Formats: sequence, structure tokens, C-alpha cells
Amino acid sequence: FAKLARGWYLAGERYAFEEKNDKRDEAYQKGLDWATKSLKLSAPEFAKMMAEGKTHAESIVKAPKESIPAMYWYASALGKWAASKGFATRLRYKDDIKATIDHIKSMDEMFFYAAPWRFLGGYEAQTAGLAGGSLDKSEENFKKAVALAPNYLGTKVLWADYLCVKRQDKATFEKLLKDVVAASA
Repeated sequence: FAKLARGWYLAGERYAFEEKNDKRDEAYQKGLDWATKSLKLSAPEFAKMMAEGKTHAESIVKAPKESIPAMYWYASALGKWAASKGFATRLRYKDDIKATIDHIKSMDEMFFYAAPWRFLGGYEAQTAGLAGGSLDKSEENFKKAVALAPNYLGTKVLWADYLCVKRQDKATFEKLLKDVVAASA
């Protein structure tokens, strides 16, 4: 189920650059649905706590290491889906997303090429200002992700896209993307 969640997330990314797209939103929703099914199966204690009315943040810490793929694609799909729905929806789910990624990081900071650090780099940049994020923390997280997994070029692309654009840091933006273009396949 976690692989299906990832597949649907990637299907949503196919439409990521289109302003309003029902296919994108539907793909992210399907990714979220499969990730939720995967979490329920791989983390029964999490599912039980959620059924008892506990918050996501209270419950997710009960998910075991085996649930990391489900948790990661859950947070990724939820983040993209919420972003497509607007600021209020993004704000509503930001703490659930952060709690999920923090839990993954506590168990395996190297999952998917240091994905928790990369994710938090984007998260901090996106939530800077009104939603409590920090551009400085964003930069720290992106630097940590690059230090841990220097050959995963997606980190530099996201760093340029999320943090450099927000800071209007053209020099770093260009350097990061030149590094990606110059990298050996």
C-alpha cells in the first residue's frame, strides 16, 4: 500500500506545475488514501489511538519503524493536497505533517536519502512568517540533507525552489541548480 501511495503521489507531481488541476488533486488524494491504509495495517497502535479520538500528533509516535514509508508518503501527499486547497487547509494539517516527519527523523534520518531533513527544509520555508516556520531552520535542514546524502540532487532543487525563491537569493539559487546540472548522471 505504501508503494501505491508513492505512485499516486508521483502521479500528482505530473500535474504540479498547473495552477488548478483536478487530476493532480485526485492523485494526491489517492496517495493519501493508500498511505492511510498502509498506516492502519503497519501501525495498529496508531490506528487504535486515532479510532479512540486521539490527535494525529499523539498517535503517530506509536507507529513503528516498519511504517516509515507509509508515514512519509502520507505526509508528502497530505502536504501537496493541502497546499492545493489553500492556506487555511495547509494551516489545518501543518502540525500533523510536522509530527509525522519528526517521528520518521527520530527513527531513521537517512530514509529516502535524508528525506526527513529535506522535507523539513521545505516545510520551514513554506511555513515561515504567518505559520511559524523559519527560513534559517529551513537552510539548516537543507544543509543537513545535502551533508547526509550529497548525491541526491532533488534536495538542491527543492532548496532552490522553496528557500532561495522565498529569500530572493539569486546567487544561491543559481549555484544550487548549476551543481545539479553539472553533476554526473
